[in-house]
Amino acid sequence: MGKWKLFFKRWSSELGSAPEINDIAYGWDIEGKRGGEWYIFKACLECKKQRWVRKSKSSKTDLCGDCARRRKRQRKAYQRINDGRGYIRVYVPSDSPFYEMRDKAGYIMEHRLVMAQKLHRPLKSWEIVHHKGIRYKDIRNKSDNLEDNLELLTKEKHAQIECLVTRVKYLEALLTNAGIKFENGIAPPGIPDIHYVNCQFIKRNNECRRKKS
Repeated sequence: MGKWKLFFKRWSSELGSAPEINDIAYGWDIEGKRGGEWYIFKACLECKKQRWVRKSKSSKTDLCGDCARRRKRQRKAYQRINDGRGYIRVYVPSDSPFYEMRDKAGYIMEHRLVMAQKLHRPLKSWEIVHHKGIRYKDIRNKSDNLEDNLELLTKEKHAQIECLVTRVKYLEALLTNAGIKFENGIAPPGIPDIHYVNCQFIKRNNECRRKKS
């Protein structure tokens, strides 16, 4: 018998009395517990629920399972993580008014949560929150979730904007390959603005289509 056992009272079901706090018992003597290990009778620090705890984990389990899970949820509430694509996800507890927007893991995209808080209502699945790109034009724009950088759009409107953005980037790449450099999306003096070039590109395409038809 280890020396630590000398400081605890041994309990057994054969005694016919209920265990007391800090009583120890072997697993075989406790109904529903695994034999071969020592257990200690402890009370939860929060709810005072009394239960048997494995001696090897007694120093780490001052709380019962329910209280430990509740504390974990409280620590995790509104925790921010990066999803790997540049977007920020926020863990939202089950008592949040935006609970219905959570995914299976309990997270909501931060830009959607910011917009929902601004409107004081959960967003619908067909409502899209678009990043305007006021401060950044690169991947940092995806994590810029301040209200002035966000706008609420329908799926159709958002698709149109994304299409235009993709076309503008394509035209900028063509002009850059031709030796024309852009600074912050602005063309140098003497070069038509990129939006003007984009309009001419669309106009020329439409004329070609009319001729073919």
